Amino acid sequence: DTPMIQPLQDHAKFEVVRPSEEEAGIRTEFGYLVINMRSGFFKMEDSKGKPLVTSRTLSEYSAGTITVALGRGNQTAQPAAFFPDPQGVGDSLESIRATATVRNKFFEVPHYWTTDGYSAFCVGTVGHNPEQPNQYTVSWLRGHVLGGATWTILGQKADIYLTPVGDARSAQRALWTLTGPPAILPKYAFGFLASRWGWKDEQDIDEVLSTFRDGEFPIDAWISDFEWYTRKPDYDLPDQ
Repeated sequence: DTPMIQPLQDHAKFEVVRPSEEEAGIRTEFGYLVINMRSGFFKMEDSKGKPLVTSRTLSEYSAGTITVALGRGNQTAQPAAFFPDPQGVGDSLESIRATATVRNKFFEVPHYWTTDGYSAFCVGTVGHNPEQPNQYTVSWLRGHVLGGATWTILGQKADIYLTPVGDARSAQRALWTLTGPPAILPKYAFGFLASRWGWKDEQDIDEVLSTFRDGEFPIDAWISDFEWYTRKPDYDLPDQ
């Protein structure tokens, strides 16, 4: 149960399959997956039977942290690339790791698409990292050259959504179908916003805003303190 998941469509139709007494899985029109309930072996294929993910042990739990290993379906194929990288520069948005976080210039979500032909999105039960309040408690790291990706989730439970999908644009559409599309900012946010590294006091704010109005300079909003998210703001707060 999380506000991050707001599906725009009903669940896809699926068929429960039991290849053996130790295995259970589902088959849909867009793919197939199965897990061995005794060993933890996991496999996912696309609708044409192409292996996308193969893991000897899907997940492990230790010391309050879940580790999920999504190995490659074809270990002999060319090394897989993962996208996107919100810090990417130039023409490449390829990524090797991500920690879901909100920062001053960008944010990261617990999601990737890989050229192996699938996308992954992970949701945990712990709202934020106690040591880093601006970080969500989910991260992933690309493995070695022939490896897949390893997810690390703080807490005892997690949901991972895997989607067989052939390109990054389709992966983004699939993500928004699951989470709901991003909200559009209010109109004033596209206008001019006044801010300072730190306002002196209430009088300072009033004088600056009055100058804008008296001089008939356009202003749509002002930011009281853009570093409000830090552990200690740049001014003192009263005890009460």
